[in-house]
Amino acid sequence: MAVKSRNALVAFFEVQDEEGKALEAPINWPGMMSLVARQTMDERRHRINGIAHWGQVYAYKETDHLILARHRDEVSSLDSATGEIVDTESDVTRPWVEVSIVHFLPETNRFGFVLGSNAAPRVSSLAHWINEHDILDDRITIAPVLDRDIMRKIRRAEGANLVKVTFEGDRVSELHQSDGLYEVAQGIKAKYGDVVIELQLRTTREHGGPREKSNILNEAQHLAGTGVFDKAVAGLTWRDDEGQLQKEQVDFVKHRLAKSMKIRVVNAGGKSIKVTSAIEAIYRAADQLKPDLYGTPE
Repeated sequence: MAVKSRNALVAFFEVQDEEGKALEAPINWPGMMSLVARQTMDERRHRINGIAHWGQVYAYKETDHLILARHRDEVSSLDSATGEIVDTESDVTRPWVEVSIVHFLPETNRFGFVLGSNAAPRVSSLAHWINEHDILDDRITIAPVLDRDIMRKIRRAEGANLVKVTFEGDRVSELHQSDGLYEVAQGIKAKYGDVVIELQLRTTREHGGPREKSNILNEAQHLAGTGVFDKAVAGLTWRDDEGQLQKEQVDFVKHRLAKSMKIRVVNAGGKSIKVTSAIEAIYRAADQLKPDLYGTPE
């Protein structure tokens, strides 16, 4: 049998405090994984948005990794030999699930993440699961890691004349209450429900002074520290090393730290190896992105 493989995105994220700020010290991930590994399946199950999710420790190469599984209903399977389509699960004690794979980088609060499929749990579900599981002292948020050059520009910026952001309405609760967008987004969600929200802040010729640019810059900096958005763009101004004023429109999604990697799904013997292959892909991506993952922006 031929080896089956697919391309998958290995994305990197950082665990932060409830306000979206960097934690003072690395979390003891091995200790957390050891605790989860000793718990029963029922103890590791939490309902997120009404759907059951399970955390599962997966040991590989003497390291514990986390798999987050999401219950999936109405799964159909096709028997390629007979053409029969099977619409029901044969054993309710073994539900269909979609899984995502997590590898925590040693001595950091960052991790590599691979979606098992488009229906697998997202990073927002991982944050909910960790908080529901109550295994850390405080509640956490999770934000994507942006490359160091972009983070340096965002932190050094003198102002911003534009911020555009798009996100799902059901993620409003993940915004920090200190953010200016929070109250606006809450009002939209309350009136229209879980619609896609698109917001834009832009200075005008009449009101494009330092105060307005500073306020918009604050929103851009807050957005860079969250994982709420599906799209986010900011128009930044900053001074380079020669003191010259520079302008650039920065796409946050484009500069998220991620690598497209090939993952083997089934080996030559027909056995599924997608979990171990995904972990290996995270290792390779982390090695290639080491300066951005382990370096600290100025």
